[in-house]
Amino acid sequence: MPAESPAAAYARRMGAVTAGADVLLAVSLDAAPEPDAAAWDAVQSTLADDLLHPREIAEGDPGAREALYASLARADRAAAALPGAAALAEGTEGAIARVLAMSGVRAEAGFLRGFGALCALAAQTALFSRPFTAGDAEAAAGAAAAPGREGVAEALFPAGPVRDAALAALRAKASSPEGVRRRLSLAAARWPRIAEALDAQLMHWPRMRAMLAAAGAPDSPEALGIPAARAAAAVLAAPLLMPRYGVLDLAWETGRLETCAEAVAARWSCPT
Repeated sequence: MPAESPAAAYARRMGAVTAGADVLLAVSLDAAPEPDAAAWDAVQSTLADDLLHPREIAEGDPGAREALYASLARADRAAAALPGAAALAEGTEGAIARVLAMSGVRAEAGFLRGFGALCALAAQTALFSRPFTAGDAEAAAGAAAAPGREGVAEALFPAGPVRDAALAALRAKASSPEGVRRRLSLAAARWPRIAEALDAQLMHWPRMRAMLAAAGAPDSPEALGIPAARAAAAVLAAPLLMPRYGVLDLAWETGRLETCAEAVAARWSCPT
């Protein structure tokens, strides 16, 4: 029998929606290679169909549950064997889930991943809600160097394995100041195109929330027993624990991470 509940399995599969967006974003900014076609096919190609029946998952429909677990097994096998598949299966939402688990939130891992996807989607929506220009890129480039992020990690995490993991993650995706400047210049030049590509991958936030709720997964901070501010704090910490470039790294480099975190907290007071 599967180790996770059907609702948690559904929420974990939902996480691949925002993970795929992380990969598309990184590729568009030359921060990652194009994903392997077989990896994309295994993890992402059936995603819309896999998420189509949340109520049936909650109500115990055998066919819906069997298809869901099969799709997760296929994605898990790909993540273990195919180049780039792990990034397509888990991204920013997984890092948010890890932060929440480390802070003492008790829930199935899949539930934290699904909630992390809601937070990642809200952050990404806020990030792309206004333009980013060449002038913005120039202003942001000087403040986005990796040593500053390492200082944040050292201040946030006490000495030990978690701090070591954060520093390793930051160094794995670190760029020189020239590299950051080039990436921000690309972001400014490609901003509308990137936003359009991500819109095609993602869904509207109220829809994701409704689908998670219909499957029986937590769809709010209250459902996890935490205040909305705790979700915002997880968004601020998550990029420190994610070894691959994702949406919250771009939010950091553009100087908009705190604004994105505030938008995450505000989502549950104004969810439309």
